[in-house]
Amino acid sequence: MTGNAFADYRALGYLRQYFEIVDGENSELLAFHARAQSMIPAGGRMLEFGGGPTIYQLISAAGRRREIHFVDYLEDNLAEIRRWLGAQPGRHDWAPFTLRALEHEGAGGTVDDRHALIRSAVVRLGHCDALADRQIEWAGTYDLVAVNFVLESITTDRDLWRQALARMLDLITPGGHLLMTALTGSASWRIGELDFPSTRLSAADIRHQIAACGMTLLLDEAVQPNFADPNDPTFTGYTGIYMAVARLDAAPADSPSSATP
Repeated sequence: MTGNAFADYRALGYLRQYFEIVDGENSELLAFHARAQSMIPAGGRMLEFGGGPTIYQLISAAGRRREIHFVDYLEDNLAEIRRWLGAQPGRHDWAPFTLRALEHEGAGGTVDDRHALIRSAVVRLGHCDALADRQIEWAGTYDLVAVNFVLESITTDRDLWRQALARMLDLITPGGHLLMTALTGSASWRIGELDFPSTRLSAADIRHQIAACGMTLLLDEAVQPNFADPNDPTFTGYTGIYMAVARLDAAPADSPSSATP
């Protein structure tokens, strides 16, 4: 990842921009994660890759994964996660998101119970770099790798995006799963007046590359947020969201980084 592109990034600004309330888009995300986690065999280890300062993607995971490892490139994001895991003052309030996730799951229990489950499930924090040859700082593979709005949101270079996705395979146990959410129709994404790099992709581009990497799509959804109008002054830089679960069945015959949509 090009660190300079994120020199002005702040975790709290990101949270205020995208996760202040459970709007329609966030409810769609929570519903997807509930569906995705329910269809992936329970147990095993999960890696949340590039998780940012957010825990919404862990809410439905916590009850189904033996343990969760959480990595991010930016120390500011990891500090926010430590603050939440430690129940420290000033942490972001995820209770409305957790309540909505429980509704999507049709699950019993309380928000406090689920938060306790998340805190017990996340057993390791560390750094990652999606564009490096070695993407995480320790060795090992995972039954589930989740990558949410990461690979396409750190570079404008499509070849680098392909290479980063191909390297994800090294983190997944054969027969394991990839859970991915990604921006579509975006050349950049925005926090307030700040623009950050993005690879302009369509849902078809991502589907093609997942298949080129030797993975079988099990869940495949595309969402177009109601507010995604480039002429709207509140437009944040993307016109859609792609969401998928794929299983790693076998190594691809050819280098996935060389495949072109």
